Amino acid sequence: MPITQPLETLEEITKIQFPQELDREEVLNYFAFLSRQVPCAITSKFGQFVNVGSRLELEENPAEVSVDYGTAEWSGSLAKTNAGFVIASFTLARNIGESVRKFTGMSFFTTPGDTLQQLNPAEVRFYRDLKQLTQEYFVQGCPEVSKKYVPED
Repeated sequence: MPITQPLETLEEITKIQFPQELDREEVLNYFAFLSRQVPCAITSKFGQFVNVGSRLELEENPAEVSVDYGTAEWSGSLAKTNAGFVIASFTLARNIGESVRKFTGMSFFTTPGDTLQQLNPAEVRFYRDLKQLTQEYFVQGCPEVSKKYVPED
């Protein structure tokens, strides 16, 4: 009797769970790793709520103002240009109620109502490749990737 592989679901294909949470600098390193290994260009937007001071706090201690970094959000796209152009839009996931500044995985956007069979086969291969590279990244202990930061204007 042949051994059959269980069928993958749309969610299994389009979600990557990190084995450990990543902070902002660790995500940049992960992106650099993916960019080098695929190769691909990653364009993303990072945003974070920041609370500076509070009326109650200022009444209690006017000489000191707190700065509290709150919930962080990150989304973007990965564009693979070698061996055919493929683009994958994503958002990074985090645990609600846990660390609001650390990320736990990546989810790729699909059209609502689409089934796995309706996805472009090149996209599915790209998602699988990214999932495999993510596993390798963590197995290798999140190796530091040399990055060149472009100065801000």
